[in-house]
Amino acid sequence: MRILVVEDDPAVRRLLSVQLGLAGHEVYIAEDGVVALAAPERDRPDLLVLDVMMPNLDGWEVLAALRAQPQFADLPVVMLTARASEADLDRSYNLGASFVMGKPYDGEQLLIAVEAFSPTRVTST
Repeated sequence: MRILVVEDDPAVRRLLSVQLGLAGHEVYIAEDGVVALAAPERDRPDLLVLDVMMPNLDGWEVLAALRAQPQFADLPVVMLTARASEADLDRSYNLGASFVMGKPYDGEQLLIAVEAFSPTRVTST
């Protein structure tokens, strides 16, 4: 799966890249919200892992801008945030987040969440 990781913290960005890469995913990086808005058009990700608190444009602004574009309206977005109040979680889901995880995040839980949105995931009926 092609995954765009949007994270301003270099250490967290590297950790996410390594974890997702070792799980067999093709990982692309954006270090802030401004770069993130150009990346989906260029990289065509299957999923976004998006930090909330970033300089320039925060994750909520990025998510709102992506959801306003028809080609990205259904792109799965897993948000990572240190802001885990009920109001913050509600805001993320109301803007169209597919899943929200608190920071520090659990790597195994992240991989489970990512796999849940895999375009090749087979579902039974």
